[in-house]
Amino acid sequence: MLEKYIDGRGEKWQDWVEKFLTYGWQRKQLDAGDFLFYASNEKSVGIECKTVDDLTSRLGDARRELSQLIDIVDIPILLVFNRWLRRSNDLLIGGQQHLTWGHLWNLIQTFQDSGLRFQLATSREHAFLRINQLYAYYQKGEHTSALVARRAATDRRIASLMPIPGISKKLGAALLHNFGSLQAVAQATEHDLATTPLIGPSKARMVYNWMRRKEAYK
Repeated sequence: MLEKYIDGRGEKWQDWVEKFLTYGWQRKQLDAGDFLFYASNEKSVGIECKTVDDLTSRLGDARRELSQLIDIVDIPILLVFNRWLRRSNDLLIGGQQHLTWGHLWNLIQTFQDSGLRFQLATSREHAFLRINQLYAYYQKGEHTSALVARRAATDRRIASLMPIPGISKKLGAALLHNFGSLQAVAQATEHDLATTPLIGPSKARMVYNWMRRKEAYK
C-alpha cells in the first residue's frame, strides 16, 4: 500500500488526527494541502479541505492555498464540508460582505479551469469518509480518471516559458490558455499578465521582464 500523509495543522481536524492515524495516514508537514498520497499510476494527489465558513470568509487565503496546491501536485482536489446558508438575492451568510453564490462559483470555476477537482461533504464525519474513499478510489488501476486521461505531446510553447523563474508547466499552460499564443504573452502588459489565473503580480513582473530581454516570439 502506498504512503499517505495528513498535515494535521489547524483547527478543522483538531482531535481527529489520531483517527486518521488509525486508518494508516502518517503525519507530515506538507508544502500545500491538508492531505497527500499517490495514485496507482504514481501521480500525486493533494486534498485541500475547507469548511464552508473558511471558504466564504477567507477567499484571499483560499486563492493562495489553491494556487499552491495546483502548482505542486498532479491531481489537486478541493473538499468543502458543512452547511451552506444564504439570504435572499443570492447573498451568502457568514461570508464576506456582499459575497454571492455567483462570486464563489466563479472563483471555483477559475480554479477548475486550471485542473482543480471539486468535492462536497455535509459534515466533518462525511469529509473523513470521503477522504478515505478518494484514497481507495485512486489506488485502483481502472479508476475513471486513469481511463479517460490522455497523454498530450509536450507543447514546445509551454517548454519555452518554463525557463522563466517561477513559471512551471502548469503556469506556462495557464498563460497560453489566457493569451492564446506566445506572441500575445510576449506583448502583454504586466497588468494583463497578472490577470491570468494562478499568476500573481510578482510572477507577472518576472514574465514581463523576461520577455523584454529576449527576442520576440513569432
